[in-house]
Amino acid sequence: MTRPDAPDAADASTLVRHMSRNRRDAPSKLRRGGRHCPICLAAFAKNAKRTRHVRCCDACGAHPQAEKNCASCGADAIWQARGQAACQRCGAHGEADAIVAGATPVATGEPSQDPREAARG
Repeated sequence: MTRPDAPDAADASTLVRHMSRNRRDAPSKLRRGGRHCPICLAAFAKNAKRTRHVRCCDACGAHPQAEKNCASCGADAIWQARGQAACQRCGAHGEADAIVAGATPVATGEPSQDPREAARG
């Protein structure tokens, strides 16, 4: 006896399998993992000793920008290359203007508004 709501054999071949959002090769996980470039998702090469991953992307030329913060999460884990930026902490990516939280203050003698910089001394 078959169920009335069960798909028949012709429909079973066209059904799309469910794809988990938390899969190992999800773009968000690749951006945050540290082994792939957060901007272009290319795998990082290893250094000469083959012990660590290099901190720049050969494919797109991205580098970490320690002085810039993410507009979404506030972390200083921004990577930037050619107008594109990505946060390695939260996975946000896109145009640099939308990802980077404000411009870095120009050294004009004004005190910084960032409390972390005031604590550094």
